[in-house]
Amino acid sequence: MGLTALLLTGVGAGISTLGAAQQAKANEETFRYNAQVAEENAAATRADAQAQLAVRRAANKRELSKYRAQFAAANVENTGSALGAQAEAAYQMEFDNQNVAYNAQSAERAAHDEANLLNAQADNARNQGFLTVGGTLLSGASSVAKDWRDLDKVGADWFTWPTFKKAASLND
Repeated sequence: MGLTALLLTGVGAGISTLGAAQQAKANEETFRYNAQVAEENAAATRADAQAQLAVRRAANKRELSKYRAQFAAANVENTGSALGAQAEAAYQMEFDNQNVAYNAQSAERAAHDEANLLNAQADNARNQGFLTVGGTLLSGASSVAKDWRDLDKVGADWFTWPTFKKAASLND
């Protein structure tokens, strides 16, 4: 009975240690994967913003060309108020484009920050895993050592182990 208990304690400690190591690795891998997704989201945000700005600027050029054509059709010279109206329209269009670019940069920066945070969490998960594995190993080793000491106190050895409980109860 004593040998079985000692062996089970050792095996249990080993299984607990392995489980802790696997859990730590899974946590780290999850955080790393999520960090990679965040980085990909940042790149997608940048690409989407560039495409959106290209479409907006092309539409803006068409709109400004339309204004010039309307002024020309109405025999309005491209000076004074007409020129000021075109300049104001162009300014407002570019201001809107810069807002789109700024918002995209903010979203990209947030995605990079999220990736950095997730990588830090992955590092913490790995470190926590090392600590948990170490603690589990020490706890298991302590239990095995205590059981071994208890067996040794009653003079048990590998051959008399099954009678350890009887010998221990006689000494009490």
